Amino acid sequence: MSTPAGWYPDPQQQDQLRYWDGAAWTEHQAPAQGAAPMGGDPASGAAPGPTDGGFGAASAPPQGATGFGAASAPQQHGAGYGSAPAPGTADQTAPYGTGDPAMQYGTQPAGYGPPGAGAPGYGAPGGYGPGGPGGPGGKPNRTPLIVGGIVGVVILVLLIVLGVKLVSGGSDDEPTAGPTSVPTATEETDEPTEEPTDDTPQDTDGGTLAVGSATEVQVAGGSRASLALTVTDAGPLRIYTNSGDDMDPVLSVLDAQGTEVAGDDDTEYQSENSFDASLVLPGTPGDYTVLVEDYWGTDGSIQVLAEPVEADELSVGEVSFDLTGDQVFEGLLEVEPGTYVLDVASDADPTMTVIAPGGESASSDDRSGDDPDTENDLDPYLEVEVSEEGMLLVSIEEYWGDDVSGTLTISKE
Repeated sequence: MSTPAGWYPDPQQQDQLRYWDGAAWTEHQAPAQGAAPMGGDPASGAAPGPTDGGFGAASAPPQGATGFGAASAPQQHGAGYGSAPAPGTADQTAPYGTGDPAMQYGTQPAGYGPPGAGAPGYGAPGGYGPGGPGGPGGKPNRTPLIVGGIVGVVILVLLIVLGVKLVSGGSDDEPTAGPTSVPTATEETDEPTEEPTDDTPQDTDGGTLAVGSATEVQVAGGSRASLALTVTDAGPLRIYTNSGDDMDPVLSVLDAQGTEVAGDDDTEYQSENSFDASLVLPGTPGDYTVLVEDYWGTDGSIQVLAEPVEADELSVGEVSFDLTGDQVFEGLLEVEPGTYVLDVASDADPTMTVIAPGGESASSDDRSGDDPDTENDLDPYLEVEVSEEGMLLVSIEEYWGDDVSGTLTISKE
């Protein structure tokens, strides 16, 4: 049974009336003057009447008359002109103004005022207002409670399942991975170990190198030519190469124990190839091995020469030199253990190399910040520690191959 349209106590504001259109609450409100539902359509501007016997009151109607607003028995014909279709009737589409003309304007099947026969009272089961069926004041919406209960049950079930898994240590249906064997440092593996590689060039027999002669050797594929050298006379000995422009020779000299005592790359001596090599040995008698290779591993022919150094005798003090072009000034100084200072003053850019009796060598090109001041910062300066007696070899030449004149001052500390 649907609740008829009319004014009813506002379920949210008990001191107000709100209009119920037969299907839902409207936004129309009016001050409450009684608890019973009242007539009046808010669309017409009429407010609900008073409840003390006035317009719309539920007073007793005269005999045989259907008083305006009286609680007459429901009629068995259509609603009056301007009224909404009767709630609960099958025909909800009939236009206003149709129906039985015997119905007075504004009347309803049940008169306004106290509920009559067949009309439940306010708040009663099946009545109007809170608790009545179909209206906003009907049964509370229990959908959120139902949904919340379902979610709670699902969460509880999941927590129970998780707890069982934690206690039991997981499902027995899933196989666990067995222990894996990791080879220790002492266990052998099938993987072969890499053999250490030796990048040392392979030596080939180049024959014998005699003092005062030249020997030609062939180098190929990065190999080194090995020559045997025997020194019988004491004195400085120069060893150098002479090769074509496509070669870049490198020289090394080993003593009888296989220790390298001298080596050079790109210090040409009397050669048109600036990449040729040259070095000076102290001249200690004994057996030596001379190794020759090309820096880039180029295949080719290299000529090797060994000659005694023709040098002036030097002494502690000052000596002059005058060089033209590629000339080299060389001198021998008899020394004993101690520190020797060699200082050059010139008008060009000379370089100086010193080889001590024990095989120690040193070279200088231009002065460093710690060296004594001079008018030419391009002049070389050396302090040499001598460990044994013998002959100290001093070589001076111009860096660019230009003419150079100057003095060499030697002192012992």
